[in-house]
Amino acid sequence: VSDSTWRDNIIPGKFESADQIPGWGRRYKVRIIGLHDQGETEIPPDQLPWAQVMYPVTAGGGQAGASQTANLRQGMFVFGFFLDEKEQQVPVIMGVLGNNAQTQLSTKIGDNKVTNTQPGSLATSGFAEPADGNKDPNIKVPDEALVINDPRGSSSTSSTPVPGATRENADAVHEQSNADTKRHDLYLKKTVMLSPCDMPGSALKGILTEIDNLTEEINKILHASVSYLDAVSQRISDIQALIADFACKIAKFMKIIFDKIFEYVMKEINKAMAPTVDTMFPNQRNQYLDIKEIITALIKCLYSKIMENLCGQIEGFLNDVLDTQNPSPCNAAPNVPICSVENLTGSIIAANMGDVNNTVDDILSSINEFLNDIQNGISLVTGTINGISIPDISGSITSALSFENITFSIFGCDIAANCPASDYYTLQDGSGAAEEPQQPRFGEVNQAAQNPSPVRPATEIPFAPPRKDTPNFDPRADASSPEQVQQRTSGLA
Repeated sequence: VSDSTWRDNIIPGKFESADQIPGWGRRYKVRIIGLHDQGETEIPPDQLPWAQVMYPVTAGGGQAGASQTANLRQGMFVFGFFLDEKEQQVPVIMGVLGNNAQTQLSTKIGDNKVTNTQPGSLATSGFAEPADGNKDPNIKVPDEALVINDPRGSSSTSSTPVPGATRENADAVHEQSNADTKRHDLYLKKTVMLSPCDMPGSALKGILTEIDNLTEEINKILHASVSYLDAVSQRISDIQALIADFACKIAKFMKIIFDKIFEYVMKEINKAMAPTVDTMFPNQRNQYLDIKEIITALIKCLYSKIMENLCGQIEGFLNDVLDTQNPSPCNAAPNVPICSVENLTGSIIAANMGDVNNTVDDILSSINEFLNDIQNGISLVTGTINGISIPDISGSITSALSFENITFSIFGCDIAANCPASDYYTLQDGSGAAEEPQQPRFGEVNQAAQNPSPVRPATEIPFAPPRKDTPNFDPRADASSPEQVQQRTSGLA
């Protein structure tokens, strides 16, 4: 019968003393055919006799640590005998009848659907809910027990077990389960492999791979309303949370793109400053070094600001592209052409390029002001110093992404490194690479940066500023005093 009548006899977790066991071990309430009424009205399940379990000789009796636990669940058909013969009060379970894979199992136990006067099938699921609603909150149908085909031939996506939806049998051990589907999806999931030979290009391929994984997940969620397999095997139901998670994964590869851009910016600034250093007096060059340290600090500050906003910007772009406001199977996530990656990269670069150019302009302006300050002393010896300038970074995205700052070949005849040909790998198929027509190209990224798609600004969580009448807070006072509590909360109304 329902495990709500006997599950308290067994503590599911660890415990220190046997005295903590509320009942008497592995015993079960049984309704014996031919002896007890089949309905729940005449003899309630809590008034049924306790049945002990007979273990095989291979299991042992528990002494010297030789034992096995009974693997019986509610709804199982067991058979046995009475220890007290004619008294028939001490039943002993000798064995259990195996369930057939094609048997339709009821999802309610103790619902009076079969009585002495009303025939029917007694086959019941081990995950069935008691008719009185006293369900064990710890019981959850595992993936290994869920079938992958809807047994009713409908598109229902209810998580409650339905007749035949669970794999509860002793004969169809090789029937595929939901766990097999999830394992197969995991085996086919692509994992990015970066190449040290071309980090910007490899990062673009990584973005392509992650968007591909994202669309696969979204398709599964959207198809859950019409596909039983997708409904039972999907791991995430919140599309927005899924996009936010993948946005931060993509941001890791976008960081590599901005690394190269800022490396290019620093190189251009240093190259423009180099000729002016030669015209300075030796005792003035230390001042120029101080300026270079300030320049590096400004670039670092800007870089940190952009990195903090990347996840939010990418999330906003993906929301616009994937149209997740009205999800349905009809507007399932699109395929992932390479232009999606180039548009994403170009749009994110363009969204932040204004800050980059403004910072570079401020840096050049400060350098030129410094050069003007020392112009009078140097012009007596070297003549006029021309101000420095660098090309507009916005129009040099291709140059920035293909820029090489360090050459590994020192002597010119060094053997080139063996660059990996793989862009990703899967647990099932091994490594793989994007096809040549799908290879990302810096030129298209540059064009996308000149005509970017709109990017939503990252959402910032505002602080709660205190009001004008908020009293000062004294950290040295007793934090639990009513006055301090009032001071801490008065500005948050």
